[in-house]
Amino acid sequence: MTGELFDQPTGALPRKVDKPDTAGGWRSVQAYARDGVPYGMFLHQRHYGGAFRQLLDATSTQRGNLIEDAVEDLFAAHRLLYIRTGAHNQAEIEERFEVAVRPAPDFVVFDRTDALRAMLECKGANDGGTARDKALRFATLRQESVRLGGIPLVAVLGGLGWSRVNDTLGPVVRDCEGRVFTLANLDEMLTVQPFAQLVV
Repeated sequence: MTGELFDQPTGALPRKVDKPDTAGGWRSVQAYARDGVPYGMFLHQRHYGGAFRQLLDATSTQRGNLIEDAVEDLFAAHRLLYIRTGAHNQAEIEERFEVAVRPAPDFVVFDRTDALRAMLECKGANDGGTARDKALRFATLRQESVRLGGIPLVAVLGGLGWSRVNDTLGPVVRDCEGRVFTLANLDEMLTVQPFAQLVV
């Protein structure tokens, strides 16, 4: 509420507290608790699915891209050969690297012979339930990595949801055989295989 727990967001992203009930810190929370929610805002919330969720919903793609953008910057800086996947290149990933899981992992990394060397998935989760649901994705990707002959699977995670160990972080660490990173230690990813061999 005081803006001290988390750093300011980068780029054009607003802070999570920049919404009507928390914009003024505890003062605005107390005012809403004491005076109630204005009727116009209540109707807006009912019509659009939550006035207080508008900020999160409107910026979800941007927030999701924060992790992927950081990975792409790291790969580009060290001249790794990679493809950042999306809806536009799913068929190419399947045809070129035989990665059949849909959607494809967020990144595929390959070498100069065009051989697939790693699959990388980025996931942000700010609550345990979301992280638990997203952890299931890594089990699917692990099956695909085994089918492809043991291609390393790497995770880059963000958000407090991954602090639950038993049903969120633990399964991801298992499925990625320990190759799990965050934005805070992203550079360390380059010290593990196969990246250590591929860095120029």
